[in-house]
Amino acid sequence: MDERRFKKRSVFLVLYLCASGSLSLKEFGARAQREGRALAAVAGRRRLPSPSSVSRYLQRVQAEQVEPFITWLLTQGSADQALLQHPAVVTRDTQGE
Repeated sequence: MDERRFKKRSVFLVLYLCASGSLSLKEFGARAQREGRALAAVAGRRRLPSPSSVSRYLQRVQAEQVEPFITWLLTQGSADQALLQHPAVVTRDTQGE
């Protein structure tokens, strides 16, 4: 898959994961359609992909393709490392460690 199509679908997925709660891809796509161009423009895209194309894309994704992105997202993708170290989000075991 070319990089342009990957980025386009990634924008849809990030928006979906941030905003959808318990919506299906199809429901989210219908709700986002009204503001789709503006949402896509935030990421430098002209429009969001259709929910069906995102679904087909997700069916083809293999775990080893996603692992580098997950590692980056968890280690460097946060805009604020201090937030990740704040007492409200730090987990501790019963020993306080």
